[in-house]
Amino acid sequence: MQGDIIYQAVSVLEKAVAKIKPEKSTAMKSLVVALYTADPQGKLRYSNLVGLLQLDTDRALKSKVLRLYDV
Repeated sequence: MQGDIIYQAVSVLEKAVAKIKPEKSTAMKSLVVALYTADPQGKLRYSNLVGLLQLDTDRALKSKVLRLYDV
């Protein structure tokens, strides 16, 4: 039962990312990350954002791009 829920969640996430990503790019690596920001004193603070970070190769622009998707 729990495996079905995880499979459904991953399937929904993959479909959502496929709609966002341009057709001429390829995802090279992806990982789940938490976003931290630094205040003026240099202290790191958690921003309450968790997302999917991907390194994409854009064939049309011949460049590599970091994309962060909010989950």
